[in-house]
Amino acid sequence: MALKSLLSPTFQTINTAGKPATGGYIEVYVNGTRAKYYCASDFEGTLHPFKIPLDSLGSNIILADDTHLNDVCVYNRSGTLMRGRYNVIPVGTGDGGGVGERIALDSPDNSIRIEAH
Repeated sequence: MALKSLLSPTFQTINTAGKPATGGYIEVYVNGTRAKYYCASDFEGTLHPFKIPLDSLGSNIILADDTHLNDVCVYNRSGTLMRGRYNVIPVGTGDGGGVGERIALDSPDNSIRIEAH
């Protein structure tokens, strides 16, 4: 299994005040299901806990294999869904090159959906 970046290595999650979402977390599921997907924190395959903590920058290294699409849910420290990205495919090789995403963004109440490829 080749691990690739699930999200851009420079991603940052911010709260409504524009500050990093410190203390929040990310959950990853197999696309279209509620089946938990455990991501790695390094290229040796060290697994994150299911609730991947956001660091002081509102970020974390999240690696996955590219055998399927994933749904990525970002929560604040209170456990409230901040945003979701759906149909995310890991890309890149771990050498710092070309990270991109195929994503769909939904508002927490599902009233707005934006898709990008």
